Amino acid sequence: MIYQPEMIYRPTAAALVYRVNAHNVPVFLAVQKPNWDKNEWGLVQGKFDEDADGTLENAIERELREELGTTRVGPVIATGLTTQRSFSPKTLSRYRDDTYDGKETTYFVVEFGQRQSGIALGSELSAYRWFGGKRFLQHVKYAHEIKPVVTAIQQEYGSNAVGPSRVRREYLSAHGNASFKTQPATTQ
Repeated sequence: MIYQPEMIYRPTAAALVYRVNAHNVPVFLAVQKPNWDKNEWGLVQGKFDEDADGTLENAIERELREELGTTRVGPVIATGLTTQRSFSPKTLSRYRDDTYDGKETTYFVVEFGQRQSGIALGSELSAYRWFGGKRFLQHVKYAHEIKPVVTAIQQEYGSNAVGPSRVRREYLSAHGNASFKTQPATTQ
């Protein structure tokens, strides 16, 4: 029998940020870091520090402030979606971290409550772009993990136009899907 040490995952909080355009269609925010390839896009996210942040929701609010220069957003809604992945050799070469073997990401949904001009990128990011749902899923890293959440947001606006400035917690909780819990997420 070969001994395999237990993997140590860095707790991370990620936000699927969206806004509703003039046609009442949700568009999703993708961001880039300076050391990423030009076609590499991701989500607003960051390491969870239990001592400094207290909760994953606080970590997302901090990341929105640091990376986008704003906290003027709708409620931070827990999706109930948490994934684990090992760091790739490419990631390890970019962010040398001997402490962790990978990361455990907990996803949240946040409606962006301002016009696009309300974004002031922090030093950790080099670019941002709003994509429609299909193009967003084609461009963002690990899209397969968040596709159910993107689809739920699209369905909310496609089948029941509710206006551009509301996130309906009732929608996310009423579908009975375990992937869309509205209670705060916790780390293990």
